[in-house]
Amino acid sequence: MKRQWSDVSALIQAVAPICLKYDENGIDIYFINHRPTDTGKRDSAQGIFRDVKPGGKCKLGARLKKILSWYIEQLKLDPQRPPLNVIVITAGITDDDFAGPLTDAARELDNMKAPLHQLGVMLFQLGDNEEARSKFEHADDEMWKKEGTRDIVDTVTWRGWPASFGSDDMVKAVLGAVSKKMDGAKSALAGTVPPERRETTI
Repeated sequence: MKRQWSDVSALIQAVAPICLKYDENGIDIYFINHRPTDTGKRDSAQGIFRDVKPGGKCKLGARLKKILSWYIEQLKLDPQRPPLNVIVITAGITDDDFAGPLTDAARELDNMKAPLHQLGVMLFQLGDNEEARSKFEHADDEMWKKEGTRDIVDTVTWRGWPASFGSDDMVKAVLGAVSKKMDGAKSALAGTVPPERRETTI
């Protein structure tokens, strides 16, 4: 992820203002191997990234489990809790099982009979690792069918700026994933609608 780190920072700086238009409470930024302090005092995503450097193993599954489990427990306490959209920005090379927490969360939501738009996870892959891309696409297109659960996953692959994705297309892709109405329309991103989900975690 080190060589894509500047891309990650640029991506979040591009996406954050768009998300803030639809979420007056702001966005939460989590890193797998770092917990920034006093983020509420920073005036921009750039300020947070200035003090964070990539390193260590990518325990994506463990981080997803914490975030999704916490949210579902909160949802059980308050069924009217605002929906959540999680945007995962990663090179895609993980050191643990990320699919399990996604399946568990989807099954919990099914058991609770939560609205289909209650929770969504977007896997945004930076780079061209084909093994990672294949795993992410499986999570998007096949995993929910195999497990018999709702589909809470969407994926986008971005091979670098300004290669196949321009900044405008990138932002539209993120918003398209936020709104399940846009699922399956990645090749026709014009006319993006405001996302239905109101809490955003990046």
